[in-house]
Amino acid sequence: MKELKKKFNVPVEDLPVIAGFAAKSFESSLTTFTDYSPDFQQPYLSNYQAKIALVEDIVFPEKIIKEIKVVTERMNAAMEAMRDKLNRLEGYISRAANLTLKPEDFGIKGVRDAISRKDAEKFCLNMGKLITNVDANFDSISAKGFTAAAKEILVNTKKSVKADNDLQNSKANEKSDLVEDNLEILNDLWDNMTDILKNGKILFKNSDKSKTEEFTLTALKTRVKQERKKKETPPEDGSVPPAQ
Repeated sequence: MKELKKKFNVPVEDLPVIAGFAAKSFESSLTTFTDYSPDFQQPYLSNYQAKIALVEDIVFPEKIIKEIKVVTERMNAAMEAMRDKLNRLEGYISRAANLTLKPEDFGIKGVRDAISRKDAEKFCLNMGKLITNVDANFDSISAKGFTAAAKEILVNTKKSVKADNDLQNSKANEKSDLVEDNLEILNDLWDNMTDILKNGKILFKNSDKSKTEEFTLTALKTRVKQERKKKETPPEDGSVPPAQ
């Protein structure tokens, strides 16, 4: 069987959003479209809207997204909880004698940086280095108050974050696979949308410049970026922007 290739040249997350913008413009101009061709009537619009809803479920699968959110929050909380443990460990290291390396070379800074960046992979990598260095200097550090139980917390936290990071990656792959498995449906929406955009420009090119923009893919891509930036940028007064 010939491998199916994607037709759309926009990020998959943007496809249903752009298609939705086009649907609103198409709906508001439905009379003009219908007068132009019997192909463009209410059933055409309803069918198109149904395709958008289907693609939204594929691109933004609610169950998987919620599962990823739970795993991410749990993983970030586990990493954040290490801050106090690292502070205490750093204190023990600074007081210990006969260390095999300098206190600043144990790897605590790398772990803290990973926590701040919420980077689970770097957290696990740097925690591995830190645990190795703690093992090599355990007698010296434990003489100042560091315990085997405290070391076990380091080890178990690294294991739990690693397990959750693997699970997060697995869920992300599951989300990507859902898109790949339904590429034909996404391509069909793209074909439908480009048909609307093409004919919208035909209808309004010489009569309504602003309306033509509504059926221009480049303009719709820019609109998506602006809408996303608007959501990501908090208001200057610190208030929460209203839901769109």
